[in-house]
Amino acid sequence: MKAIFSVLLFVIIIQFNDARAEGEDWQEKSIKEGNWNLGGGGMLAYDTYNGGRASGALGAQYFVADNLSLGILTSFYYFKSNNHALGLGPKATYYFYETEKKAFYVSQSIGFYWGENSVGASTHAVGGQTSVGFEHFFTSNVSFGPELRYQYYLDKNNASTLKNETAVLLNFNLFF
Repeated sequence: MKAIFSVLLFVIIIQFNDARAEGEDWQEKSIKEGNWNLGGGGMLAYDTYNGGRASGALGAQYFVADNLSLGILTSFYYFKSNNHALGLGPKATYYFYETEKKAFYVSQSIGFYWGENSVGASTHAVGGQTSVGFEHFFTSNVSFGPELRYQYYLDKNNASTLKNETAVLLNFNLFF
């Protein structure tokens, strides 16, 4: 499975690896009005309340203006205590500083979460994610970087495992 994923990732990178023309500005091509961003990230963590957990997110965003993208984010959570949740909601990202191969951004998303707790009861919650991150562009279309995220919940119904938290994630993005 890991080999298939590695080959697929390699093919995607090669597919989107446009040769950089002399003097071409990478961000001008990547984070510009009319372009798309597909990406995601994840983390593994441990805490005394939930034990081990894994979470990740996948999203698609459209640049409605230079440096501003709007889209949708899906999130998933799996807890060692057999709890799990899935989230879906809108996301906005603004790139506030950029150089040839680097970009810094802030983002905000609101999510609606559904899941099941360890005793089999259905759970739901409404929450949000406020993030600041950094992207390093390996090519004009491929970036990778860390994100500092604050996850908070506004309404939790039977979802005691969902706690407000600050986390560091690693993100991978494709721009086209």
